[in-house]
Amino acid sequence: GSKFIEGAARQPDLVPLLRTQFFIVMGLVDAIPMIAVGIALYILFAIA
Repeated sequence: GSKFIEGAARQPDLVPLLRTQFFIVMGLVDAIPMIAVGIALYILFAIA
């Protein structure tokens, strides 16, 4: 988050590109634990 704001302050014309990259990275960071829980539940109930 802070690096996004720092980059936006330095290069205001790159804000759309930085914002897109920021949301992609934050979406992946948010999705990885959910994917891990889904795989764990699959292993727990489907295989065991």
